[in-house]
Amino acid sequence: MLSLPHRLHLIGRFLISVSGSNHSTVLLPHKGHRNRRRVVSTSLSIGLFFNVELPFNFNSPYKATSIMDFWDRWHITLTKFFTKYVYIPLGGNRRGTIRTYVNVWLVFLISGLWHGAAYTYIAWGMLNGIFMVLEQMTVNLRGKICAFFKVDKSRFSYRSLKRWR
Repeated sequence: MLSLPHRLHLIGRFLISVSGSNHSTVLLPHKGHRNRRRVVSTSLSIGLFFNVELPFNFNSPYKATSIMDFWDRWHITLTKFFTKYVYIPLGGNRRGTIRTYVNVWLVFLISGLWHGAAYTYIAWGMLNGIFMVLEQMTVNLRGKICAFFKVDKSRFSYRSLKRWR
């Protein structure tokens, strides 16, 4: 909970950032470190002003090493929403493997519709759903291939990919 001086500071910074440039960010002191400052988006700052702590929504998605990892990092709140209100009511993964794949594909199709009713969004949802299903189907096979070639998957990360650039 922010004290009144912090809230007033927040309002002032918000007004300066909105009126001063097209890119609106707010500088706030980091909790526990009064001298440090961090950049917080305007929406998070407004939420803090009203004592609403908004959840973390992105976790460096472009550092992902697979499509599943990407979707675990991208739009975290939207993913939680679709999981809770679409995937689980469809049966989740409790009705067999084939039904799980169909449910995953349907969630992505609905996600495409959520983004817009144009055919491009629907195609985007269908393709991402297909990629997710293909990745889930090949998890065991990829594990066997890594074991056969003695590849340590725990050491394979975004950092190791950066070395090859």
